Amino acid sequence: QFFTIKNLVAFFTIFGWTGIACLDSEMSMMAVIITSLVAGLIMMSVMAAIFYFFSKLTDSGTMNIQNAVGGVGEIYLTVRAKRGNIGKVSLMVQGSLRELEAITDDEEDLKNGMVINVKEVINGNLLLISKS
Repeated sequence: QFFTIKNLVAFFTIFGWTGIACLDSEMSMMAVIITSLVAGLIMMSVMAAIFYFFSKLTDSGTMNIQNAVGGVGEIYLTVRAKRGNIGKVSLMVQGSLRELEAITDDEEDLKNGMVINVKEVINGNLLLISKS
């Protein structure tokens, strides 16, 4: 994407200002044109590189729930013992705090505020947790 409107504007801006500066310093017309063309092309290349690297800074933001495995979190809604019900936990996944559904195989209920560990992901969207 070398020939875009932004890059052409940058080219003609630097081409023009370089030409004015070279004419003011009383260079020959051929030297002015060559210097201006080179400066314009360099600026065009710099702009293309900047926008190329900016485009590489994007991130989809999609959470991969498998990244929660091994994580430590806190019970938000009570999780009943022996997979008695689906509760909710709060934990950090991929750098952001998430509230996810969870069940447990533990012998006792996991109440609000308890610290838990994530053991595995079941059916792609449900966490199997245990008390820390």
